[in-house]
Amino acid sequence: MSLDTALPTASLAGGSSGTGSWGATIADAADRFRDKWGSDPEDGAEADGAMPDNPYGDQYAMSAYGAHFAEIAVHADTGEIRVPRMLGVFAAGRIVNPTLGRSQFLGA
Repeated sequence: MSLDTALPTASLAGGSSGTGSWGATIADAADRFRDKWGSDPEDGAEADGAMPDNPYGDQYAMSAYGAHFAEIAVHADTGEIRVPRMLGVFAAGRIVNPTLGRSQFLGA
């Protein structure tokens, strides 16, 4: 794997870290683009500017927490394992994309 030092550092694109890590930067870039081009940009339009620090980093928590609770049954003779009940409880903050949020809850 090669690294391009012309690009800024960023967290990995997994574990639901993207929105919390890059969200403010993407919103800032979109604002700069709209300020420069309005609602009718020409083909190939770009907006310039440096990547800002996250202005909300000190004000808001950028993390989520969850806990899973499971009832597990093990057959005494065969060792077969069953999970008759399972519950996941999450503190995820504002869900930006409900479909993705659900997938993260089920898969996490």
